[in-house]
Amino acid sequence: MSQKLKESFQIVDIFAFFKSRLFRYTLLRLLLFILVLWLVISLALKIYTNHGQKLKLSNYTNLPVKKVEQLVYAHGFELVITDSVHMPGRPGGMVTSQVPPANSYVKRGRKIYVTVSRFNADIIESDVLFSSYGKKFEHKRTELFNLFGLKSKLRSAEYDPGPPGHILKIYYRDQLIVDKNIQTSGIKISKGDTLEMIVSSLTGGSLEIPDLRCKDYSEALFLLDAAGLKLGEISMNGEIANTDSSFVVDQYPAFKSGALIQMGEKIDLTISATKGDDCD
Repeated sequence: MSQKLKESFQIVDIFAFFKSRLFRYTLLRLLLFILVLWLVISLALKIYTNHGQKLKLSNYTNLPVKKVEQLVYAHGFELVITDSVHMPGRPGGMVTSQVPPANSYVKRGRKIYVTVSRFNADIIESDVLFSSYGKKFEHKRTELFNLFGLKSKLRSAEYDPGPPGHILKIYYRDQLIVDKNIQTSGIKISKGDTLEMIVSSLTGGSLEIPDLRCKDYSEALFLLDAAGLKLGEISMNGEIANTDSSFVVDQYPAFKSGALIQMGEKIDLTISATKGDDCD
């Protein structure tokens, strides 16, 4: 057979193979293999790219914890409630704080720690007040608020031969629970509630002038209200952008140990943007 005839025969065989079922099946398998390989590579790249991806954290405060739970899980985070705190005037089941804070960038799977407001107030037994009789009103007021979250309000003043401004009686919801002879145990007091107190006075309706210097403006107003006194004229020492963040640098009448003022009287204040030089 000549060389030319052999080449012609080989070309005919190649065309016949391209038209054969074997070629079609082989081509189909090759295409399927390429498709599967492309899918596997795409998936692997997506997993690799998303691994360690950080997302911007939303602000979950002031939202119901049930809704926050849904939002957190939808973004691939885990919710952890670290504490629940009763906040007077605020509904229960609301997120009050979060860690990490809002707008932080965190990875998927990260734990989000939140504090939630409690539905019911903490209960304090009246027994914690038994040591209050004879104590200075201002000191006891601060102690009760810091330790138990209880507010104290001056109900009135009564004559007592002892030092002025000391606690003689304590009322809770108009019930006398502490005085010289009475110490009522078992009374349940809700955290955040207000106790009313009668303090000692050398004359009826008088009390020691409170020392308001170096106090911030909001605290000074609170002390005046608690003592049954009124705010008089306000003088500004220099420019003050925000009154609430200012400090009392002077007062009239001035504080003097043992000096008294009639309940309902006014105290004038001088405020400044910064504390006085002699303040701690």
